[in-house]
Amino acid sequence: MVSKKAAAPKSKAQTTSHLSSKLSTSSSALTVSAFSPPALRLSLFASVVHGLDAYHLRIHDTNTGRLRCEHIFEKGVSINSLSWGSLPSKDKKSAKKKRKRLSNGTAATEDETKNAVVAAATNRGTVILFSPSEGAVVGVLEGEHIAAVKYFIFSEEGGRGWSCGVDAKLVEWDIGRKLSLTYVITLSCTGAANGWASADVGVKYSN
Repeated sequence: MVSKKAAAPKSKAQTTSHLSSKLSTSSSALTVSAFSPPALRLSLFASVVHGLDAYHLRIHDTNTGRLRCEHIFEKGVSINSLSWGSLPSKDKKSAKKKRKRLSNGTAATEDETKNAVVAAATNRGTVILFSPSEGAVVGVLEGEHIAAVKYFIFSEEGGRGWSCGVDAKLVEWDIGRKLSLTYVITLSCTGAANGWASADVGVKYSN
């Protein structure tokens, strides 16, 4: 993980242009990116760029354009997609704290904001969870996909998420325990001219 000192904050009117200028030097190498959702109240921008010998995950503050933190992935690891979510709170009492209501009706608890993570779907069949607040990887979802993971999304039901891989597996995860749940849906599909036609659907139950 690499951190860099911030330059002096700019006015809000300069936010967009300032962030663009910060990223301009590596825009040609930008592969995937994602803004933090309003519900998390973070105002962060995650992006992956290709360095000299490895991919870099960078987290920028969209209000100041400053680089908050950076993570360098292992050589040979590439990232297919990024998504934002939060880890479940370990304190059940604090998880029940009153939510902060936003003008658009979305909400987030203090723990959800503090425990926010970026999920990076990799070509190695894993999903890497990176915490901007800690500036470090806080978990890896692995052991189910035998090929690249294309997408990962956080479920509206807290503490869970879904990964989809090129191995035709759709896996539900317990994010807190970093384990796949009691079932894994395996889809065998054949390509069609206007979409996908399902050939077989199997369910694998974990012990």
